[in-house]
Amino acid sequence: MSRVRNFSQGVSVGLAIQAVMVVAGLWMLPFLLQRLGSHEYGLWLVASQVVAYLALLDFGVLGLLPRDTAVAAGAQSGGHEGPTVSDVIGRSARLLLYLQPLLAVVALGVWLSMPDDWRDLKRPLGVLFMAFVILFPTRLLIAALQGLQDQAYAGWATVAGWGVTTMVTIVLILRGLRLDALAIAWTAGQVVTALMAFSRLHRRHTEVLPRRLPSITKEIRDDYLRRGGWTTLSSISHMLLVGTDVLIIAKIVGPAAVVPYVVTAKLMSVLANQPHLLMQVALPGLAEMRGQADRQRIFLVSAALGQLMLLMSGAVLVVVLLVNSTFVSWWVGPQQYGGPALTVALLLVMTGRHWNATMSYTVFSLGNERQIAIVNMIDGLVTVGAGALLVWAIGPLGAPLGALLGIALVSAPRYLAILSREFGMSRGALLAPLAPWAWRTAVIAMVAAVIGWRPGPVNFLYLALAASIGGLVYIGFQWSVALRPPLGSYLAPRIQSLRARFGSVSSDG
Repeated sequence: MSRVRNFSQGVSVGLAIQAVMVVAGLWMLPFLLQRLGSHEYGLWLVASQVVAYLALLDFGVLGLLPRDTAVAAGAQSGGHEGPTVSDVIGRSARLLLYLQPLLAVVALGVWLSMPDDWRDLKRPLGVLFMAFVILFPTRLLIAALQGLQDQAYAGWATVAGWGVTTMVTIVLILRGLRLDALAIAWTAGQVVTALMAFSRLHRRHTEVLPRRLPSITKEIRDDYLRRGGWTTLSSISHMLLVGTDVLIIAKIVGPAAVVPYVVTAKLMSVLANQPHLLMQVALPGLAEMRGQADRQRIFLVSAALGQLMLLMSGAVLVVVLLVNSTFVSWWVGPQQYGGPALTVALLLVMTGRHWNATMSYTVFSLGNERQIAIVNMIDGLVTVGAGALLVWAIGPLGAPLGALLGIALVSAPRYLAILSREFGMSRGALLAPLAPWAWRTAVIAMVAAVIGWRPGPVNFLYLALAASIGGLVYIGFQWSVALRPPLGSYLAPRIQSLRARFGSVSSDG
């Protein structure tokens, strides 16, 4: 199966899965708010962020595994020497087992140091921590499938776990368990995902499963510590960029203030997952090309992916500007809407992060963990420091404004400099292909902002029509951009194939 086919299948399945999750999620949040209230649900959002921080104690092992697996597969197929895929998976498994006791100690320390005003969270967070520690090594299974480019099945395993989590949550909440229900349901979902991933590896990829875990030599350990250290630092900085805003608002303003902030950002955060999916699915393929020493090909593919990602990001920007106030009013009530200024600020952050992602994934695929870690950490520190000061001064709006400062002052200019050096191109040459997309998006976004400034009729029909019309207008404006190289080199043949297929069906009819 070609890399393009793997990528297409992974993206198709991912988009379908996210569509299902969006529909169910739209129903779940009002359900939870009604039965838990803003305070308890805000505490659960905080708990989710705390668990995400605990996940950083893998010291980069899980972050490196998909790429290392793909590089090993590419090297093997190209006849190059190096560790086998089985070696990579076995070493990662042993390292995670070594790290499990440390994770248990840190989780216990965090649980014992919880503030008194979060006491309602203590028991469910204890359940959550215990399950996370026990299941910690099983997180390797999905990462291994991703590295093997079995993206479609990895997606289905993830959505199956999410489905179990959703169903168990509903049943236990209706039985009156409140926050405990969320912790138990999360555990059930993780177990299902792990079982499905193990079953797939055992049946379809038996040859890559190590018969015994290999020993870890000093050289291997030092290599993982070096690369994993930079990857962990990058992950920490990522959490500073995307997860700390909720914690800052909860601490400075209060847990209840987290809910309107999250609700206002919900539509864009859900839709923003679609562009991110492109790069996540493509990363193993880029890493495999690195194993085959095909740097020029990496540049062309990454440029095409960046072009596609920004086109999708612009579509999200336009649709959310059109309908967000109406959407929030229809979904949970107008009292939960954070306002147009918060919407615009969050959208600008989303677009900036998408642009950064197109650059950082390319840098990562080339093996430059150190540069990513340093850039993201500085960006994260600026984002958190500026965000905390601005939240204290002006409220939740300060969180995205702090993130914009981090993007504009740190990450975007630095990533441009790194790519300029890696590919031997000027920054102007790297930016030039973005100009047609940028000015078209700016024009359509200004029109959408004016139309969406006031909420429309609070019903689903209006939301569907407004989003569809806005999306179609955006596509019409950007169609010529999509057909330009390098994206057009991949997109045009597939459009022609679809036309030929539909033409054949029509003539047969």
